[in-house]
Amino acid sequence: MGQSGLMLCCMFKSHRSILVRRLWKLRVHNEARGEEETPEELEFKSVVHSMLKRLKEKQLDTLIQSVEMKGGEDCECVLYPRAESRIGKKSSTPTVICCKMWRWPEITNVTELKRLPCCHSASDSVYECVNPFHWSLLTEPGMSIVYMSQTVLSIRTHCWPKQLLQLAIESNIMQFIAKQAILSARD
Repeated sequence: MGQSGLMLCCMFKSHRSILVRRLWKLRVHNEARGEEETPEELEFKSVVHSMLKRLKEKQLDTLIQSVEMKGGEDCECVLYPRAESRIGKKSSTPTVICCKMWRWPEITNVTELKRLPCCHSASDSVYECVNPFHWSLLTEPGMSIVYMSQTVLSIRTHCWPKQLLQLAIESNIMQFIAKQAILSARD
């Protein structure tokens, strides 16, 4: 490989690393954690970085767009080979890892998730969609009211076109959804 080929290779690798670091900075922070990273968090970071580095640049860009827009615009599926990754003593799927990373830090299992209609990869047996805004969190009756209303808002608003989301916010539909979640939790 000539010197120009080597430089070109390193240039792309550098850009990918920048995208991976950018995605890491966009993660949802767990309020309970302190400033220092625990060994478990360092292992999670290592698994996430390893997983993200396997994605193509276009997939990384799609993931960044989806996370930054909080799913507000139609974003494509981000496909990743079906597999399990070990984080400490637990194994987890790439979908759970991405949902934990950018939406729900408390999630532990894929059974807590439901694929949304905007996700077109349901029938793929080789790949799974790791776009966290193509999934909703299944709620349970014992879930806290604040967390439940945030979840309901999240479920109701992702994958909406930007104009429709803006209209919903302006007409206070979001407040109505939150109030309904609180009322139903009281019953």
